[in-house]
Amino acid sequence: IVSIGNTVSVTYDGDLAADSSDIISKINISRGVVTGYSHINKFGYREIPSSATAFYTLYSGYDKDTTDDYLFPTAASTAAVSSDNTGEDNGGTVKVDGLDINYNEVTETITVGQTGSVSFFRVHRAKMVTAGTGNDVNEGNITVTVDGKSVAYLPAGYGQTLQCVYTIPAGKTGYLFQVDVGVDEKEKPVKARIVTRDNTVTNPSWQTKAFVVMESNFISFEPTVPPGLPEKTDIKMEANVATGDIEVSGGFDLVLRDD
Repeated sequence: IVSIGNTVSVTYDGDLAADSSDIISKINISRGVVTGYSHINKFGYREIPSSATAFYTLYSGYDKDTTDDYLFPTAASTAAVSSDNTGEDNGGTVKVDGLDINYNEVTETITVGQTGSVSFFRVHRAKMVTAGTGNDVNEGNITVTVDGKSVAYLPAGYGQTLQCVYTIPAGKTGYLFQVDVGVDEKEKPVKARIVTRDNTVTNPSWQTKAFVVMESNFISFEPTVPPGLPEKTDIKMEANVATGDIEVSGGFDLVLRDD
């Protein structure tokens, strides 16, 4: 096992590859063979309305025709899964991943059109496991609801969520290793940021941890020294645009370390 921080060289078909940014370490974390470490990749998408003064979470559940934004649950509840195309999607199953009221990781596979039995306080991701009869993907838009809020949304045909939100589980510290942003048009100034909220304190405030202004199609960067985010910290990626509607995608990578 190659531990984090080691510099390695990798051989492919007899050719010596250059220093690969700890590629073996990263693969071993992904494989789950580096004790005490795990990896999270989050990516999201949203159509941002023109002249948006507010920042909007990269969550595909809302489009440019609404100013609604992603809301984290304030109470734990079971998850309900529904589709706007019940005839095609009901009977399929969706795997929901998230945290319980104590910020411990929980997961449940729920039949579309039904409510599960596991209590969720946060939802990180949802994905189709089995499609409706005769299909190979969700034919309608599927929404996962917790605490009366839309916490996960699978656009028709995508088979999983596009939401750039995450909460650090109990007993772990998250390290922000990489951030990326993409837009569908150049020369429209777009502001994007990563904000976090530490729920271990009373009345926590959102704090900006990364910020970029761009007029290009894509940007990616890695913090020189990755900031550490304590357990129970909410994270979301947001964007706004000065002029005209724009489609924004973005993501971030975290390495989680057991405390």
